[in-house]
Amino acid sequence: MDLDFFRHSIESALAPLVPDGAVRGLVSEPPPPKVDRGGGSGKARRSSGQRVKLADLSVPCFRLTRAFEGMKPPAIAVHLLTGLAGPPAGFSDVVANGPYLNFFYDPAVLAEKVLEGEIEPAADTGLTILVEYSSPNIAKPFHIGHLRTTILGECLARMLEHQGHTVVRINHLGDWGVQTGFQILAWRRWGRDAELERGGIRYLCDLYVRINAEAEDDPSLADQARALFRSLEEGDASVREDWRRFVDITLEELGRSYGRLGVGFDRYDGESSYETMIPGVLEELDESGMLYESEGARVVDVEGLEEPCILVKSDGATIYQTRDVAAALFRWKTWPGFSRCLYVVAANQEFHFRQVFGVFDRMRPDGAGRLRHVKFGMVRDAAGDIFSTRGGASARLDDILDEARDRALDLVREKSGPLQDEMAVAEAVGCAALAYEFLRRSPNRDLRFVFEEASRPDGDTGPYLQYTHARCCSIINECGGMPAGPWDPSLLDGPEEVEVLKALLRLPSAVGRSADHGSDAYDTSTFTSALMELARSFGSFYTASGDAGSGQRYRYPVRDAGPELRASRLRLVDSVRRALAWGLHLLTIQAPERM
Repeated sequence: MDLDFFRHSIESALAPLVPDGAVRGLVSEPPPPKVDRGGGSGKARRSSGQRVKLADLSVPCFRLTRAFEGMKPPAIAVHLLTGLAGPPAGFSDVVANGPYLNFFYDPAVLAEKVLEGEIEPAADTGLTILVEYSSPNIAKPFHIGHLRTTILGECLARMLEHQGHTVVRINHLGDWGVQTGFQILAWRRWGRDAELERGGIRYLCDLYVRINAEAEDDPSLADQARALFRSLEEGDASVREDWRRFVDITLEELGRSYGRLGVGFDRYDGESSYETMIPGVLEELDESGMLYESEGARVVDVEGLEEPCILVKSDGATIYQTRDVAAALFRWKTWPGFSRCLYVVAANQEFHFRQVFGVFDRMRPDGAGRLRHVKFGMVRDAAGDIFSTRGGASARLDDILDEARDRALDLVREKSGPLQDEMAVAEAVGCAALAYEFLRRSPNRDLRFVFEEASRPDGDTGPYLQYTHARCCSIINECGGMPAGPWDPSLLDGPEEVEVLKALLRLPSAVGRSADHGSDAYDTSTFTSALMELARSFGSFYTASGDAGSGQRYRYPVRDAGPELRASRLRLVDSVRRALAWGLHLLTIQAPERM
């Protein structure tokens, strides 16, 4: 189910007419036509009786001027049209319109090619891509920003896998640094085992907030926290015991939250994983002459940046950059020659990653350019403030998911009435509202999230996609399932039917444009737009009113159509169902059969 058959048909038909194979790779979906302001348009056509309309595929002849020396693009289009014996295989019409040669699908061939095909994963490319995402800090709440990186990273991982790449999912936990010393200090001052058992991360977070508030008035607390972190680095058994306990509690709670989102990781590699590697990294940099002292700190120059990358502070402590450089070197050694390592991290860390990537590129020239920062913006509420839950609390993950589920439960009951599994459906719809809203916008921009808008069943939302999938399931069930035997593609020639077919045809290629390894384009909004286009076109098909005097309420009845027509339309409905289920999976969204 892709465009290759139709593209190759055009290229084969034009190959004898275009010198030096210059037509290869030019066939594309055309831009919308400009408004005709009068005057010469250069229009010509092969078949008659049909107005010039937006083409299905076209050849932009202004890219053939070198092959046709002395000819202007409109003249090239007319020349090629004249040389064709008729529309190529799979097309009903071909038109020269200004600088474009436009082609229009034959609906019967389109239906046959689209509905008999499947959306299949690409063959193994042999490329390995590492994706680092989510990466919360231990003993701190999983907030809305972590939710955005989690959904975005998992979606990109699924899209890259669909394209045939081997993907390694990495959760880089923030389990090291001075903030860990503050956490241990707070626990030792006020911590209670019973409270920890009941409150988990929430309790540890409250302690962390309390110690930081007191540290503003008592600077000695910061010194004590740094001392505890040094003890942790040096292997003090009692400090390590506290630290390990916090890590275990965090991973246990994260596991439950990730389970609700349907997300999993191949590796949990905290910053602490690289502590033993750092001396070797510094030694290599020192021996190569890259590491030098500046104002008491040890730094490395990075090409294109005025400010060097600090790896060791003046007090001898290492920092985030040090551990991220060590992590990158470890990954290069563990997965030698990986094609990309994507860091799905907030945009405000851009300078940090420019430094880390610059140091890595100097240390491993053969891997230069393989590290990429996939930036995303802040999540804000309707007023433009940092997002919080309905109760006004900071946006912890479980609070967000609970609120999304509860809001969705009201919606499900309103639309569908009681369901046996209504809580499971509400959970799926709530998560869909969150995930789709994060993915339908360009990641590098701030996002304004409003529950009421994100959960609308008739808007540009995840629940709308789910409802469309459930509607497809319902139609098939009402018809007693999919009929066996042949079906006639020539019966699917109504305008709304053809638009559904075109949307199905375009959908698979949108995956590559959303997660394009070749051009480093990682923008999921391209795919969400294509999936929403399919759902909208199906809605237009399903709800189109019957012609006056026909006696039919709907123009394209399915259950009440004759056997042959019903079989063909059910084939269309089932293809939409399968495409939506597949697309929703890529977006980390469940596809309920009933809503």
